[in-house]
Amino acid sequence: MLRRAASLLLAFSLLAGCASQNAAGPSPALGPQTSEPGAQAEGKASQASAEDNKNIVQVAEEVEINAPIEQIWPVFDDPNSYWTILPMVKAVKPKGNADDGAMLVELEQGIAFVTGSYTAKIHKIRPHELELSIDHRFPSVLRDGRGVVEMKSVGEGKTHVAYRMTVDLGDSWALHLLKDRIRSALTRPPHLLKKHMEKN
Repeated sequence: MLRRAASLLLAFSLLAGCASQNAAGPSPALGPQTSEPGAQAEGKASQASAEDNKNIVQVAEEVEINAPIEQIWPVFDDPNSYWTILPMVKAVKPKGNADDGAMLVELEQGIAFVTGSYTAKIHKIRPHELELSIDHRFPSVLRDGRGVVEMKSVGEGKTHVAYRMTVDLGDSWALHLLKDRIRSALTRPPHLLKKHMEKN
């Protein structure tokens, strides 16, 4: 009974935090979400200050996938692929495209007994480079989240994938309780992409 009550309390806190964090809009602590060369210095400074923020979780991962880049690139256009290239997915709901052409996908993910949803923007800004962000027009369990995926062919049908992600958990104590597990989950997408592409 106590465990069930605790789970219900966490769920209620998470939902309450979801509403307030969505109203807050993008997080200034994350800085600009761009990979343009002219903004790199400003972005690095923002990341440095973000590392000192207790709400921020940052990860960076690199993998080499035994598949040509031409086969990997289209995976990001298929909403169903997010069932396998993201961790702990409970639901995937395509929501069309944003005005800038980015694909919108509502995702529900869960860690332990806590679940939450957000709408992700997957924007192909140039060949073999993606920007990932949260569309704040919709409810979000996270205050903010932004990332970049860069792919480069390394010959012999192989592809190098570099992935960076920064998430602002906001003030939800339920999310902070699971911060280490969230950090671990955030490192998994490139490895799940590798598994997805190499399963055959």
